[in-house]
Amino acid sequence: MSGFRVAADQLDRAPASPQVLAAVRRDLHRLSGTAGTFGFPEAGRLASAADLVLERWVGSLTLDLTRRGSIVRSFAELLGTALGPRGGAGEGLLPHRVLLVDLDDDVAMPIVAEALHRGRFVERLPGHLAQGVIDARGPAGVVAAADVLLTLPPGTAHVLLRAPTQQAAPHGPTATVLDRRSAVARIFEALDAGRAQGALAGTTVLAALGDDAPTLAALTTAASGHGMVVVPLGPAEDLATVAVERRVAALVVAEGVGRDTLLLLRMLREDDRFGELPILLLSADASPAYRERAFAAGVDDLQALPIVSVELGRRLSRLVELRKHRTMAREVHPVSDLPVGARAVRDLEEGLRVGAAMNQTVTLVTVRPDIPPRDRAAMAAWQDDCRRVAIALAGADVRVGLLSEDALGLLYPGDAEETEEKLRPLAEAAASGAASWRAGLAEQRPGADVAFAQVLRAAEEAWLIAKDDQALVHRWSQSDTGVAPDVVIVEDDPVLTDLISYAVATRGLTSVAYASGPAALHGLLAMRTHRRQPIVLLDIDLPGLDGFSLFERLQLERPGSFRVAFVSVRSSEADQLRALRAGAIDFLTKPLSLRILFAKLAIWRGQAAT
Repeated sequence: MSGFRVAADQLDRAPASPQVLAAVRRDLHRLSGTAGTFGFPEAGRLASAADLVLERWVGSLTLDLTRRGSIVRSFAELLGTALGPRGGAGEGLLPHRVLLVDLDDDVAMPIVAEALHRGRFVERLPGHLAQGVIDARGPAGVVAAADVLLTLPPGTAHVLLRAPTQQAAPHGPTATVLDRRSAVARIFEALDAGRAQGALAGTTVLAALGDDAPTLAALTTAASGHGMVVVPLGPAEDLATVAVERRVAALVVAEGVGRDTLLLLRMLREDDRFGELPILLLSADASPAYRERAFAAGVDDLQALPIVSVELGRRLSRLVELRKHRTMAREVHPVSDLPVGARAVRDLEEGLRVGAAMNQTVTLVTVRPDIPPRDRAAMAAWQDDCRRVAIALAGADVRVGLLSEDALGLLYPGDAEETEEKLRPLAEAAASGAASWRAGLAEQRPGADVAFAQVLRAAEEAWLIAKDDQALVHRWSQSDTGVAPDVVIVEDDPVLTDLISYAVATRGLTSVAYASGPAALHGLLAMRTHRRQPIVLLDIDLPGLDGFSLFERLQLERPGSFRVAFVSVRSSEADQLRALRAGAIDFLTKPLSLRILFAKLAIWRGQAAT
């Protein structure tokens, strides 16, 4: 990646340099040919698409001349994302991912160049492979030849490019059909419009319009064009109450609702619950003085009456995007409104310290779904359930946050028994829904001086026991210490370890890693397997103790406790036979393909279950 960044700087100074262009092409060739072997097929396809652009640059003195450096620089950043653990194993996590399906080189090249310039991950695929890639990792948008029949996930932008006499394949109502000679800017306008509509699908807009039926009808038309749902405020309903209950993403208010509309909006904005709620005011008065008063009251946008549906739709979509940016800027999830990542950890850790300082018993809870969400619908269902849990347990001293995309952390001011009583009905209700989950509880009693990481580990161990026992909730006890995860990674390459750990997590499996032979042996001998045979991914060339020797010790001291698969750069027949004859379940050679690993994990776990 650093090489591509250096080349980008050189192209800024000399964009037509044949030496620089040739060097970039060589690197792209090498990357497109090897990335897939290492388990990064998306990175390989990105490099292949970029190589098409470089090929045309080499043959042209003027094509994209002023932006060649920025395109290569953007490629380097996207490559970093694709080669990181999320790119290699995550689901739909590549930025604004665009698939080009069955497009000729002449049509695809300017689209690839523009996508890279805009910082979008772009891949080219033949029609017969596209559906499998789409099913596995839904893209943000697809640009395809008009005769390609595809089934796309809800919310995916779809553009079909056809020749003048060509018939388009059957497609959804939101797809856009364009002439294949359309300007690239027009293609990206259609992608952006489709993406915005998909992102806004199901979004609720609260309309406080009084008895203005024509405006309500126009607003409904404008919102439905972007997939949004309008909920009119009834004459006897309280605006704040409905906004909370319906989880509205935007508020549209008409001047004249209430005795003083601007005073009402000012009071609403001062309520912490509505600090990020976008507000659009409809008014017959669009004078500069009134606009100034409206914005001072907390209004985000003002549209003059009578409204134009198309313009109103654009404004609403911009406001919803504004809310997402506001929430993410303060580390809050835009769907569940819960703290995320580092902020969630800080909040829970602070709560643990406060509980210890006040000599209180507190309980840390880890909630995880049985199956990690892998598409937009599943993620939305999971986030909805996280929010339901947060609301149900809401209290002055309750802290809730998303530790990761599929882990909810919760700190409850009470002992584990009381916390379980609160959680169990919620878990039972979720068990019959689309996002069933289990909870692990770890209690911290007064006087205990335990680090947050240790309490969190105990909660995770409790969750593992719940999963093994098919229990909805499990309270951690001392006997649960050291319970084995699903997968143990013994590997001295930290990059490969991180990659495998993340890949395993995306399949809903837990893991622990060791970087040396002695550390792995000590940890494995101390592990409680608890009704499971954890899979050990074991390297051979380890510091301190080689993999074969470690395996022999395990067979002597913990026979039958673990199922070992060797993962090594050593691929000779002698090494493989030695491992298999000693009792290993498999032997995988490096560079490791994550797709092969996923398939093998499913087979190994299936064998263990039978």
